[in-house]
Amino acid sequence: MIDTFIGTLASAPGNGGDVTIAGKDVTFTRSAVFTDVDAGSFDLATEPNMGLVHPGSVTVTAKNTVTFSGSYADDPGLFPVISTRSVDTLLDAGSVTIAGKIVNLSNGSINVSNSSGKGIPSTSNAGNIAIRGDDINLSQFTITSDNAYGFSGTGKGGNILLGGIDNHLANNIQLMDSRISASSVSSGGSGNVEFQTQELTLNNAIVQADAFAPGPAGSPNRARTSTRTACS
Repeated sequence: MIDTFIGTLASAPGNGGDVTIAGKDVTFTRSAVFTDVDAGSFDLATEPNMGLVHPGSVTVTAKNTVTFSGSYADDPGLFPVISTRSVDTLLDAGSVTIAGKIVNLSNGSINVSNSSGKGIPSTSNAGNIAIRGDDINLSQFTITSDNAYGFSGTGKGGNILLGGIDNHLANNIQLMDSRISASSVSSGGSGNVEFQTQELTLNNAIVQADAFAPGPAGSPNRARTSTRTACS
């Protein structure tokens, strides 16, 4: 897919539509998949049901290679390649699963965060991300599953897993000029970031699971490896 935008809609209360893409090889070039929901136009203090809306999940699988290269409209800040965010809602953000023998992610971002600027108490969590392949390569790529609901929230950041297919170890995971975050600004604490691989290479990479409110920090850069981890 080249210069393509895929999106789903949701109405409250309810769930947004899921997006499932499968093929022998799946390639996205300057494209995006969005299932975001935003209840910011409603007053959830008087209409709480309008916040009971959940973004759909996104699943991308390939027998061989999954490739995401570049961002829609060449704007990775405004258009992540995959976004399942929940904004000013009372339910969790959507989940993302990517799987293939080889997974290449470059010059873009994935965002499954949840956030609110209204200070309404919520137990909603950021979404979870699982990226599985024999070889996983990130270059100038950002993966974010932050909980930015504020101190009034009790949810947590999502969990981010990079590992092999069928719960096996990946052969190699490489992060170059990339960032992974499962942090939180809510009292529920951050999520965890886990690598399951035989070989892990971090080159100018940032991996964080910070808690910026009273709450437990997660485990950033928690790696299960059988050979070596290289950092530079």
